Amino acid sequence: MKDIFCEVREGNARKLIQWLGEGGDIENARQPHNETLLMQACMNGHARLTTMLLDAGANILARSNTARLPVTYAAQSGDYDTVMLFLNRGYGINDDISGCNNNETFLFWAVCQPSYFLVHYLIKMGADVNARNHDNVTALINSADAGELEICKLLINKNAAINALDNNGNSPLNRAIDKGHLCIRKLLIEKGANIAGLLSASVPEKREIADTEA
Repeated sequence: MKDIFCEVREGNARKLIQWLGEGGDIENARQPHNETLLMQACMNGHARLTTMLLDAGANILARSNTARLPVTYAAQSGDYDTVMLFLNRGYGINDDISGCNNNETFLFWAVCQPSYFLVHYLIKMGADVNARNHDNVTALINSADAGELEICKLLINKNAAINALDNNGNSPLNRAIDKGHLCIRKLLIEKGANIAGLLSASVPEKREIADTEA
């Protein structure tokens, strides 16, 4: 028989109802890295199971061994309905949801997933497209790194800083080149990304791009 974490991972509401009805211990059911059932439901974008667990008393502020909260996993899943559950339960659109004071917002996580609708909604509701985490990484740097072309377009159209640099000196263009995302590279250059910083780059491909585009 599958354990309850497998059932929740697969979105099996009937098994969760049965487990809860039999007196399942929500708080003490943990995985090796201290993830809870609520985290499992959130990370897989199962809004219905997330609601069931919250209504059954699951701790919304529980932390994994890496200090992540259920809301962190919800945002990382990119699932609109699951994210909305947390926004409707008191979280602010620009709150730090990292669990460890990294200044990572809903948008910071959502842009790494193919979740255009969620990203569009978050921005519409006031998400700061130029918010930076503790490493000065922006949503556009994240989406360029993840290869999410349509989300990069959306962020740029909403005035995301195209030449923002993180603490390692990486811009969205640098990350797109490093990951081989050619369409994003082309988009960023067309929209005015600074290629001057590539001239002294040690990576031959970056020097070639700079020479070609200059």
